[in-house]
Amino acid sequence: MRILSLSAVVCSLVFAGCTKMTDYYVDQEEFPELSKEQIDQNVKNVFGTTFSPDQDWTMSVTGSVKIKADADFNDIVKVQVLSETPFLNGDAMVLNQANATNGETVELSFEAPKGATQLIAACVNKTGNYFVKTFDINAETVSFKSTGSRAFTRADVGSLPDLSPIKIQLSRSMPSYNARRTIEAAKEGADANISAWKNSGWENERLWRPAKTSDEKNNIPATESNGWIIDGQVARVIPNIDDTEKEGLEAALRAMEGFDDQSKKYNNMQVIRELHINSKYNNYLTANGEPLIIAPVGLLSTDASYVYYYYYNPKAVSGMSDAQKTAYIKSLPKFRAFDCSYTKNALAQTEPKRVTIENNRYKGFFKMHEYLLPYYGDEPLPTTDATIAAVPHSTYSGIYRIRCDKTDGKGNYYYFTYCGSGKSDNKLALYDENNNKQLWQIFTMPESKGGGLVFYNIGAKLWLYQNDNGGYTTFSNNKSNISVIDDIETDGDIIRFKTQWGHLGANTNNNRVALNKDNTDNVTHNDGIIDWYIEEYAGTRPEGAIDNIVLETIAFEMNPVSLTIPDGYKVGFMNRKGNDIDSDNFTDVNKGETYGDGNLNKEINTYPNFSNAVNLFGMRSNDPRTAIFQANGHNYITFEEGVDCNFTDIIIEIVNGVNIEARDLSVEPQNAVYTFCFEDRQDGDYDLNDVIIKAMRLDKTHVLFSLEACGAYDELYLRNFHGKVLNSTTEVHKMFSVDNTETFINTQGGERKPPIQEVVQVNENYSFNNTGTEQIYIYNKTTGKDIHLSTTGEDPHGIMIPSDFKHPVEQTSINKANDYFLKWTEGDNDSHDWYNRSILDKICQDAIFEITEDTKKAYPKYFNNDN
Repeated sequence: MRILSLSAVVCSLVFAGCTKMTDYYVDQEEFPELSKEQIDQNVKNVFGTTFSPDQDWTMSVTGSVKIKADADFNDIVKVQVLSETPFLNGDAMVLNQANATNGETVELSFEAPKGATQLIAACVNKTGNYFVKTFDINAETVSFKSTGSRAFTRADVGSLPDLSPIKIQLSRSMPSYNARRTIEAAKEGADANISAWKNSGWENERLWRPAKTSDEKNNIPATESNGWIIDGQVARVIPNIDDTEKEGLEAALRAMEGFDDQSKKYNNMQVIRELHINSKYNNYLTANGEPLIIAPVGLLSTDASYVYYYYYNPKAVSGMSDAQKTAYIKSLPKFRAFDCSYTKNALAQTEPKRVTIENNRYKGFFKMHEYLLPYYGDEPLPTTDATIAAVPHSTYSGIYRIRCDKTDGKGNYYYFTYCGSGKSDNKLALYDENNNKQLWQIFTMPESKGGGLVFYNIGAKLWLYQNDNGGYTTFSNNKSNISVIDDIETDGDIIRFKTQWGHLGANTNNNRVALNKDNTDNVTHNDGIIDWYIEEYAGTRPEGAIDNIVLETIAFEMNPVSLTIPDGYKVGFMNRKGNDIDSDNFTDVNKGETYGDGNLNKEINTYPNFSNAVNLFGMRSNDPRTAIFQANGHNYITFEEGVDCNFTDIIIEIVNGVNIEARDLSVEPQNAVYTFCFEDRQDGDYDLNDVIIKAMRLDKTHVLFSLEACGAYDELYLRNFHGKVLNSTTEVHKMFSVDNTETFINTQGGERKPPIQEVVQVNENYSFNNTGTEQIYIYNKTTGKDIHLSTTGEDPHGIMIPSDFKHPVEQTSINKANDYFLKWTEGDNDSHDWYNRSILDKICQDAIFEITEDTKKAYPKYFNNDN
């Protein structure tokens, strides 16, 4: 066979990337060792640079820790080392695990991504619930017990308040944003943004809140009853969390929330969508017949937010279809649980050191208040607040401008316009098509109130008010001050009534019209009667227009039926983002109610700006906006009121009052995957896909190895795998049932061949970074050379990446597929996770690790739960 000269070898590197070129080696009998200079020249040809002699190619850190299974947990079955908190976090990975019972100590080895300074130790019970604790990566031992601190126990419910001071009143209730939008969407010319609410069935939803008992103006304090403060909610002050609970909260939630690193925004949507309590129960909890008490522990929301709750008897929806059940729940009264600002203000005023306040973000974990959620019975509550109302005038039922017969001398008329504070309320101004304070509605007062007309200014949201002089020159927002115009004449589009005067623009009082006396500069009507011309407004119904003027509300109030929601009832939660006084500003794109039951979010998830969660972060129209989970023996609810889907805006602990099946709140973090990438030749093209092997540590002494791809023409063999299938005698191509070695496997796109997988036994201290005799490597029979993981000062012929890495496509060097690869090699600490920043069209996007069905069947001990 013909032998190429060494100079030909080096020359070919520049032009062809010859390792994948058949004509390069088909006639060769030997492959001489390349000098370091020749290798460096090839590196420079491919990467445009050479690598530092200090580059060690290590992307993970190896360690071990002894974990004592002494968490305050019953039925511990195993301990784990995790990369991150497992709660609502799809990025959490199991680095190692072992079976363990309560009190047992187990030593676990691990490989963590380089740059990690802390990891999570976990005890797992037989129902799959987690108790976690953070530990420094260099720690030798972890124990879950903390000396001198109380164990995790349920808070003592203690004394409860009397029922009598707790009242809900119709005057303090209101339609929800959902209700207002549903009603408005049915009207002609409705805002297009609220079209999703048309015929949505929300029109009867009403929000209720306990009555306030304090009166700051008159120095009347809030009512207290057995330590509970009753003032718009039922709350009591509780001691701050101790060190044990604080550490537990930080371990369980801090990584999820990104309290310390806001640049890391977790998208937890997929994890939350798959939680059993969501997929099976739509995030409804089951009351256990004890008082329902909750406590905020995190308030990252920067907006005005209010948490509401509601409940229903499951028997009431028995036999209903899903659509019928959803319609029923929409109409249920919703009761305020608490106002976020109540706890925020108390934190800021009394104990600011509990949290760090930045731009109204309350960073950190705390406990300040517990809130009691009473039961108001099952009887229907009023859904409307009007018994007596002024309704649109039969003739003038639309929206109008009111013009007088005064002009500016150029043919431009003056219109009745609200002026506002600091000037006369009642002025005349030239026509302005963008001024809603020139728009009026005219209402007929009911006969029970004496009849007559009422004028309402849309832009000012005020009523025309008769002053003491008998004119109509003042405006009021007080319904008791509404004045009725009785002495009125109509003549076509002209309406005549007595008025005192109206100022022209911002001019002085000397420039006025419609006086009750003569004045040389005025359009004068000595009898005080002036002609006002009613001009219909033809534009889109303006914001602020109303349907009627409520004059009286039903005299309705009630005490709770009980402080305890009945055993077996279902309880749901809602967050109201926006003003909690009224729902008039229903078109505000930043306001609305969001629910744990995703069926109730179909409208709000289409509404700006809430829809950005769908458009940018993968939320679906029927996804939940709360998540319920259990951490360290405590049950939590988190809320997503915005768009980033990290579900960290509000976090509350469910202190008492519900039964939760532990299995419904279990978490299942995936085992970490490690990727080995090998280059077959000394003069390689550095696509590092000639052999791709992925590994998953199953426990202390077992690893699942998976042969994923082969992008080489050479005859290659595995070494140090010690398996029956993954052995040292079967050529790599043939392991994929491919006889022709001149075949690329799973490196060029197209249909993928299934990986070759096997569970093999290893030593307890086995490391994927092992540089000793246990290290896995590749033997290239074509060249007669071994390919090991690269060490300090070498070029990258073998690297181990602590991730499920998607390797480059054929003949695309790794730096072309990953922009940050060279930055990392140059020492950029912010690029240590370069392998997570691939260029999509340069990598095999379907190169995702999956455990095959055959593997699951072959090893049921490890995969019977579809891990």
